[in-house]
Amino acid sequence: MTIPIETSSLNWSDLISLFVGICALITAIVSILLTRKISRNSVKPLISTISRSGEKQCGMKMKNYGNAPAVITKIQFTNKATNLVFNGFPKAFPIPSEYWENYIYFTADKYYLSAGEEIILGIIDKQHLAKAPKKKSYLDMKKEYDIFKQNVSTYIEYEDVYGNKMPPYYRASIISLTN
Repeated sequence: MTIPIETSSLNWSDLISLFVGICALITAIVSILLTRKISRNSVKPLISTISRSGEKQCGMKMKNYGNAPAVITKIQFTNKATNLVFNGFPKAFPIPSEYWENYIYFTADKYYLSAGEEIILGIIDKQHLAKAPKKKSYLDMKKEYDIFKQNVSTYIEYEDVYGNKMPPYYRASIISLTN
C-alpha cells in the first residue's frame, strides 16, 4: 500500500504549516538547552564547617548551606605543628580516639552531602567522657582541644551533581563557637 503524495501543486497553507512546525521544533530545542544551562548555574552546593568548643562539647561539623547536593571529592585536615595531613578530623589531634563520641574518616573517593545536611566530623562530648576510663576530665580535654585547634587547618574539594568543580573550601585554623 502506498501513500499518495501530491507534488504538482504546493499549497501555501501547507508551506506555512511546515514552516510553523519547524520553528516550533527549533524553539523547543533551544528552550531545553537554555533550561539545562540555567539549572546547572542556579543549583549550587556551598560547604562550610562549624566548630564547637563549649561547656558540653567540642568538635566540628560540616554543613551544606547550598541549594543542591555536594559531592565531596577530597577532604584533608592538616596539623600545622607537625605538617601531617589526615583524612579524619580527630586524627589531626593528639587526643585518643576513644575520647571522640562521633567521628568519620574519609576513605571513599566521593561523599554526598544533601542540601541542608550536616555531618559530624568529630565531637568530644562531656556525657561520653563520663563513660570513658577516668584518665582525663572533660575540662582537661577541652583545654587540649582548644590549644590544638589553632594548628589544624581544613581543606575540602567538592563539586555539584553535574560534575562542575566548586571553589575549594579552606579554613586556616579552627575558630571556636560556644555551644
